[in-house]
Amino acid sequence: MDGNPTAQPPAGPNHTADAIRAAADGIGYVRCGFTTTAPFERFATDVARRAAAYPDVADAYRAMAGRADPRAQALWARSVVVCIRRYGKYRLPGEPIGHIGRNYLADRRIPACPDHDMPGRMTRALRNLGLRVKRGGLPDRAAAERAGVAAIGRNGFAYAADWGSWINIETWLVDVELPPGSALPTPCPPGCRACTDACPTSAIERPYTMRMDRCIAHLTYGAPEPLDPALAERMGGWVYGCDECQAACPL
Repeated sequence: MDGNPTAQPPAGPNHTADAIRAAADGIGYVRCGFTTTAPFERFATDVARRAAAYPDVADAYRAMAGRADPRAQALWARSVVVCIRRYGKYRLPGEPIGHIGRNYLADRRIPACPDHDMPGRMTRALRNLGLRVKRGGLPDRAAAERAGVAAIGRNGFAYAADWGSWINIETWLVDVELPPGSALPTPCPPGCRACTDACPTSAIERPYTMRMDRCIAHLTYGAPEPLDPALAERMGGWVYGCDECQAACPL
């Protein structure tokens, strides 16, 4: 059981929300918002559809289904806190670009990364406000969209205003009602096909539909071996992750 259920948060949901946003800003997150613990029904529907459509990776999709209902993970939860970390702020070495995805070159999970303890610091800040806390386990992009801190592009990536898609999303369940945000409009220019055309393996079958079994990122670290030779040939020099659809995006 996480958190300190005997402590009291600041009086009133708006006061608590302001305190949470101030903590997130001080830790280095560029956006912080909130949404309810209502089930992510569209996420659940999409996962089921893709499991049916792509049987080779159906188990991977089905494994995501449990994330759709926050209250199933924590009956005491009343809100979701969503924070955006911007890894696009880093100047990265040129040699690995095109071989290792930028997300992994600035991976917060690496202890040497300056952002390594951001989520731990945020968890402690929430608890210091007297909140009961459970970190992660949610459909992060869906939560960010519903909280109004990011919008989903046609390539399936989350885009934060002013910062683009070179971001990570982190979520926490808390036991206090917070003022929910509103979903943002799609960020994509009308008729743009830059991401679809840039994908070497045609993983973006149509807008907002990425086939996991063709995505180069998945093929480099999640797919069973041996890889389909036709797909392997189209992967180019990527050995861990892929940036093609993001790098081509005008946003």
